[in-house]
Amino acid sequence: ARLRSGDAHALLAVAVTAGPQADAEAQRLWQEEKPDESFFLSRLAVAVVERLVFHAMMWFCRSVEPDGKTVLPHLSPGCGGWRFDDQQTLMRFLASGTMAIGPLKMMESGMISPQSSLLAAFGVTRQRVAPTPADACRACDLTPCGFRRAPFSVGRDLS
Repeated sequence: ARLRSGDAHALLAVAVTAGPQADAEAQRLWQEEKPDESFFLSRLAVAVVERLVFHAMMWFCRSVEPDGKTVLPHLSPGCGGWRFDDQQTLMRFLASGTMAIGPLKMMESGMISPQSSLLAAFGVTRQRVAPTPADACRACDLTPCGFRRAPFSVGRDLS
């Protein structure tokens, strides 16, 4: 529904991960009876993945803007009404029919390993006012941009 309402005519997809090292280190900390350190490392890995998705969105936005297009905020299976069962379909699409990309592997349940990983898709639209997060615009110096929703902030580091 979100892709239809945004008049998306194409889809871009990514697979991102904080890497197997984050899982291994969190497990090591847990086994050393350091649950707080293990938990916070796991949460940091999640933040890294979210930031990678944000940077992918900015890169996609910059890539399609010269053609009069922009990207919609990302969607992931299991979120926002997208059935989790579609996680396997998206992985097959990204991995050319297999269930693995680099260090990412899909389990039969649909879960991804390493744990701090995410599959995401972005709709591409020609709408003049696309619902792109304003923070992306503040961190992007692409001038001129017909889709800008917030002023670029030179001193603001959102990376």
